[in-house]
Amino acid sequence: MSTDYGHLDRKRRTWTDTTGHVTDLTLTRQDVTGRRWTWDAGTDPHPVNGPWMRSDDGLHEPMDVLLALWAPLTPVTSGPAS
Repeated sequence: MSTDYGHLDRKRRTWTDTTGHVTDLTLTRQDVTGRRWTWDAGTDPHPVNGPWMRSDDGLHEPMDVLLALWAPLTPVTSGPAS
């Protein structure tokens, strides 16, 4: 699914932004506060801010919001957040 701001490849589970950077959405990521985030595969990407992510404490934000507020996001493992 493409938007004006990137492309979600559900089969490959990747997000490609407009700069061509590919993000592997199968990885759990940790932000600077220690919160872990996983891709919410059940939702379409936000039309401006990319794929939706869900935190281990219940937050639900698009990828670009995570990057703006809590970067860097460091891959910690594959699979669901624990």
